[in-house]
Amino acid sequence: MALSDEVKREIGQHFILGFHGQEVSEDIRTLIRNYHLGHIILMKRNIKDAAQTKRLINELQQIAKDAGHAKPLLIGTDQENGLVSAFSLPNGNAGTQFPGAMALAATGSPKLAYKTSQAIAQELKYVGIQWAFGPVADVNSDPRNPVIGVRSFGDDPATVSKYVRAMTDAYEAAGVAASAKHFPGHGDTNVDSHLGLPRIEKTLDDLRSLELVPFQAAIADKGTASIMTGHMALPKIIGDDSPSSLSRKITTDLLREEMGYQGVVVTDCLEMDAADKHDGRGVEVGSVRALQAGADVVMICHTFSWQKGAIEAMHKAVEDGSLSLDALRESGKRVAAMKERFVGSWDDLRAHEAFVDSEWATMKEAHKALSAEAYARIVAVIKDNNVLPL
Repeated sequence: MALSDEVKREIGQHFILGFHGQEVSEDIRTLIRNYHLGHIILMKRNIKDAAQTKRLINELQQIAKDAGHAKPLLIGTDQENGLVSAFSLPNGNAGTQFPGAMALAATGSPKLAYKTSQAIAQELKYVGIQWAFGPVADVNSDPRNPVIGVRSFGDDPATVSKYVRAMTDAYEAAGVAASAKHFPGHGDTNVDSHLGLPRIEKTLDDLRSLELVPFQAAIADKGTASIMTGHMALPKIIGDDSPSSLSRKITTDLLREEMGYQGVVVTDCLEMDAADKHDGRGVEVGSVRALQAGADVVMICHTFSWQKGAIEAMHKAVEDGSLSLDALRESGKRVAAMKERFVGSWDDLRAHEAFVDSEWATMKEAHKALSAEAYARIVAVIKDNNVLPL
């Protein structure tokens, strides 16, 4: 069947894509106008300072409005604090730098984690970013882990759960959708999924006792607005070496049905080697498989040809029936609900278009003091051999 404009617009709402540069590129303009892209991820390469970020986002939103988008774009970024803080730059003219997960856990204060997370979320919201890909809900049970490490709140699932929930609640109280990651858990690996496919030899019962505990805490009581799936092989559960992000047993059977999650599921970037190269079929096929598995939104951060190809592959999958249009529309209701909650209408967006230097400066000054307090409290005594107090 030939796809209608309405169906193509629906498909565009199931992608979050990135672009290069600190100004609107022709690639992202094309994706918004011609492919009805619904979500954009900004990375460090897109951000110079807060005022520039606000101008960039305003221009992206205007392109979407002029292209007939019914709702504004939802703009996201990787903001965990600590090592992964796309909006926080060393020059201090963008977001405030706050301690990362393991450092915050060393303070012993989920309340402080809440305060710092709410502060950075306020800054994100002010410049027009409404979706933060954090917190990391992985339990760092393998100390050799090359990609999670200090990005995790630690190796104890109960402790990780407290801080994950504090951070998700804080983000969303400030009007920014959180995204607990990397489901069903990237902590017990010694392979970086950017570079290869981690293989985790665990059963479902193993996951229930450790990896899933923080995610269940994030989900409880209408919790986190979104969850990000990771690219790990779980052969004892899935039955083969498919990445978990492309597995219906993980996204639908486990996360949706067993754990009862009703929010938005977004994949980690499908250009990562663990997803892109595991069977030689690439990003385009992976995108279709992710939605077939039950994901709502597919992330592709870097390459225009793959982004365009993935959307076109989705068109073909709907045309030939290998991807159910009814299921896609049902998924689209979850996406639309999140956008309505965190972005609203074009009128809602227009009310927050201005960037006022004095407002930003006042916010930054308060958050600088909070950051200094947080860093002062992260020193933790592990063993003193009766040396302390000095």
